[in-house]
Amino acid sequence: MLLELIFVAYLLLRKYGGAGSEKLAAAVALFGMAVVPFVYYAVNIWRTIHPNTNVIPSLQAGMAIPFWFSVVTFLLFFLVLLALRARLERLRTDLDDLYRAEES
Repeated sequence: MLLELIFVAYLLLRKYGGAGSEKLAAAVALFGMAVVPFVYYAVNIWRTIHPNTNVIPSLQAGMAIPFWFSVVTFLLFFLVLLALRARLERLRTDLDDLYRAEES
């Protein structure tokens, strides 16, 4: 819950913060990243209704293949999206170069 509130605050700052709020939003994001290990270990220290956080060592044998298939699939999906984003930025740079060449 705490982590969610921090990142909602980050999103609100980025969207509605106004001029100069980028630095404050960056600070909130860094604070949120610093809170992640605390939240992870707090679940293990204060055992209430939270499930066990160790997923992979206690994974059933029948679920190993679907788990690793999902990991590899999402990794490939990420790489495809990264390549598309890099291509988009190259095209945007080329377009900016064309605009600058036309102006001069």
